[in-house]
Amino acid sequence: MSHLRHAAALALAAFLAVTPAAMGQGAHVGADPAAHAPDRPSDDPAYRLDRGGITLGGSLHRSGPFTGTDGQTYEPAPLVVNGRSGRAFFGEEFDAACWYGRHLGNGLRQLARLSRTIERSGRHALFTIAPNKSSVATNELPAVTPHGRCDTRGLKQQNRILDQFGYRSFVPLRAALESQSERGANVYWHLDTHWTTVAAAEFAEGVADKLNPRIAELQRYRTKRESIQVDLGAMGLIDQKVESGRVRVPGTGVETRPADGSGAFDADKPVDPDLSWRTAPAKRTWRGNTLLLGDSFTYRGLSVLMPLFRHGRFLWLNTVDNNALPTAIAQADTVVFEIVQRYVGVSVLVQKSFRQQVKQALKAYDAAK
Repeated sequence: MSHLRHAAALALAAFLAVTPAAMGQGAHVGADPAAHAPDRPSDDPAYRLDRGGITLGGSLHRSGPFTGTDGQTYEPAPLVVNGRSGRAFFGEEFDAACWYGRHLGNGLRQLARLSRTIERSGRHALFTIAPNKSSVATNELPAVTPHGRCDTRGLKQQNRILDQFGYRSFVPLRAALESQSERGANVYWHLDTHWTTVAAAEFAEGVADKLNPRIAELQRYRTKRESIQVDLGAMGLIDQKVESGRVRVPGTGVETRPADGSGAFDADKPVDPDLSWRTAPAKRTWRGNTLLLGDSFTYRGLSVLMPLFRHGRFLWLNTVDNNALPTAIAQADTVVFEIVQRYVGVSVLVQKSFRQQVKQALKAYDAAK
């Protein structure tokens, strides 16, 4: 049951994690588990999208009412929203759908601009959105959602945006994951906020296909049954603590080992926000130095992502210093970044100021070579 210990560490780290910006705004550890839920980004009210006129921050703090895209005022959703077939959904997904709605398209355009900034330096860049469970297990949503029509409209708008966004560096996932979920695949855990390696393998294959279709064709997986301690249970939000299901493990015929000075990615170890590795044989991997920049969804998928890359590094957003990210991007030949859908609107990656920092870091690093 080693994976139970691993999942417990994930949930505990997520529960206790508080970003500096959140602490500066008076967040209280232990006051509200969702305030420190997986991948809580900074809610600095100064964050604004270049377009759309929406001020980011505040509504996802769950500290009080917020204004939906329909202009109505709503209370935050319950921390856990029960769906059909025993499926548990994370309440913030519905808050984000009602609050952010079609503005998700603005966030995606900012991510595309970040990708284009990196590409213009001669590097490769890809990005994706890890869909909310509510955007994948759509046939198991509750008959009545917390904010009614505001949620329903927001979910439909965001699903359509994720399916139709056509930028060349974007790796689409939602529709494929929904299709697998409808066929009964264990794509997302029923009682955990995260996807399984079934979904992460879809992400890995999408990345490989865009970088080098030959490497994508080399990817192989086998299926096994795994038990995890679900984060909703570890945070005391539901009674059930353990869930079992079928997952994917890589069988590509490569060996991945930690790089010098890095810990190993190991299901028995506590969360490590900065990991580096090497994969051999080289001919079965993507060349150069690759940076995976993401949240707990990327972390949960590292076992199927790491074998793709000859030299890889993972940095966990919001657990490492944001000021270190532009330099890490500049040091890479390929950058793959991911944000979970519900937090696109409050991610550092959608900020124009962050994109400018990246541009400066790329110029400085390349000039010094």
